Amino acid sequence: MKRLTILFLALSLVLSGVMLWQWTHVELSVAARSVRTVPAEEMKSNYEAVRRAVTNGSLQGVVYHAEALREAEACSFQFFTLSLENRGLLPAEMTELQLTPFSQDICAYLSRQEVVIPPGGKKDVVLTLLTAGASPTVRDVTVTYYLWGHLYRQKLTLNRLDYIAEAKPVLQNVLSFLFPSASAEESALPEGFVYVKDLIPDCIEQMRYAGEENFVGAVVDGYLAPRAVLTREAAEALQKAAELARAKGYRLLIFDAYRPQRAVDHFLRWAADPEDTKTQAHYYPDIKDKRDILKNGYVAARSGHSRGSTIDLTLADENGDPIPMGTDFDWFGPRAAHGAKGLTKEEKANRKLLRSIMEKAGFKAYLAEWWHYTLKNEPYPGTYFDFPVR
Repeated sequence: MKRLTILFLALSLVLSGVMLWQWTHVELSVAARSVRTVPAEEMKSNYEAVRRAVTNGSLQGVVYHAEALREAEACSFQFFTLSLENRGLLPAEMTELQLTPFSQDICAYLSRQEVVIPPGGKKDVVLTLLTAGASPTVRDVTVTYYLWGHLYRQKLTLNRLDYIAEAKPVLQNVLSFLFPSASAEESALPEGFVYVKDLIPDCIEQMRYAGEENFVGAVVDGYLAPRAVLTREAAEALQKAAELARAKGYRLLIFDAYRPQRAVDHFLRWAADPEDTKTQAHYYPDIKDKRDILKNGYVAARSGHSRGSTIDLTLADENGDPIPMGTDFDWFGPRAAHGAKGLTKEEKANRKLLRSIMEKAGFKAYLAEWWHYTLKNEPYPGTYFDFPVR
């Protein structure tokens, strides 16, 4: 009898858990339903309003290429209709939704708005984009939204014929806010750190150490995802750098940002292995003894990156391609230094432009590496972190 009672209680708990899961289960589906293009000259008053807002810096959105803003006949308005559907049993709240345009776009209306979608309900949200050119080719949009306080990002690839695309639905269980799972706890950033993409949606993340395209030739310890992480202070300063770059027609392309200490330890093990020279031809052809990499300061036991306010980056053109800088990222040799000899006029000018942008934004350059910048007033000057990048 006692066993039957225990079994009954166990089954009751399981059934209660299943029912509670069903009632607290929220699923939000986002789809790009349509895109309508209207010549700006047909909406002259709207165009003039946008132009004034861009000029005086009061646009409630993100400006990408203000200098490309031309006369109305050279521009177009695009209206993206995004459909939000709640397939769960509880209301879903969307507090922000962004569209990230490509290079030919000038500015986007990214107004904050609260949209509450009831269980089984649908909402259409129209995003307005002003573009240079009558018929720009928009291939992808990125939707950023907050569901029950958690941020999500979905990339939609548009069909060029009918502009219809379905995104994968996002699932969220509100019980996780009361009883966080291990994976949720591990994915959270420490206080004071942010994902760069959350502040600079149009930056390009080419996180070399999260893949094999680096001087180690392998995924580096501590990089579990190709995401750029910085202290909030550094990321906010980088926002200013991104604005300065956009004003020149460029985007920021990031190679590395916060670097866990375990990744630095990986570099040290690699440098101590004289047999591993598979990347020598590309990254250090003039260095015969790998131990000189340590002696010359290209790899150190402690890295400013681990303090969270150092970043490796370059500038990319309108197509997302990096502009010429004279060497690749992580080139171990004198040619990587600021003021190096043998550079072309274009390469010198590009390095000077990047340095000017970063210094105006509050960063200082590392003279031996043209790509390396540290926030002048970094918040953790004596702390070296080791949490993984997820």
